[in-house]
Amino acid sequence: GTWPESWLSCQDAQGVSVSQALSQAGLSPEAIGRAARAPQSIAAYLEMHIEQGPCLEHDDAALGVVTAINGARRLNCVFQGTAGHAGTVPMTQRQDALAAAAQWMVVVEQLTREQASGLVATIGTLQCAPGAANVIPGEVRLTLDVRGPEETALAALLANLLSHGEQVAQARGCHFGAEEYYRIAPTRCDDGLQRLLCEAVTQVQGHALALPSGAGHD
Repeated sequence: GTWPESWLSCQDAQGVSVSQALSQAGLSPEAIGRAARAPQSIAAYLEMHIEQGPCLEHDDAALGVVTAINGARRLNCVFQGTAGHAGTVPMTQRQDALAAAAQWMVVVEQLTREQASGLVATIGTLQCAPGAANVIPGEVRLTLDVRGPEETALAALLANLLSHGEQVAQARGCHFGAEEYYRIAPTRCDDGLQRLLCEAVTQVQGHALALPSGAGHD
């Protein structure tokens, strides 16, 4: 419903302004404000989107119905242990930050798999310091990406994962820390629209697969 006047004078790489492009397309730049649609005249906004995952293909379906756009939390995490010589520090006296991180990564996968459908967790990066073949890692930095279609379940899973990170670290004589750097809330698709879409998709392909939209840019 808004259109800054400055947009009309913006030019592309060839020097053609938005105003000129509109005129060339048979439109009236000076009348663009009258193109606004009243919000009360719109019943819904529907975006057809390709699924960026394997669920529809796995279900041999061409169409699905989105239940919600996943919310997401991203965190920078760190395990602090004690670096030491790989040949001289006994196994019983180590505070291996990488071993702690590896144990927690498996816990993250296991706990997330036990949750309701739609919740996912990913550890996408891992940096070990000092990073030498003959040195016990003293510090490991890693990222955690947790997503889900419902805020309460998402927050509960994240809290559980971080709690286990602290438990793993404590049991191994290490320290664990996490700092959130990105957050976006889930957006649920209207229940009435979901019902209508399920009916339409079922008519077309015989069944309707319901699934959350997991990509952050959605």
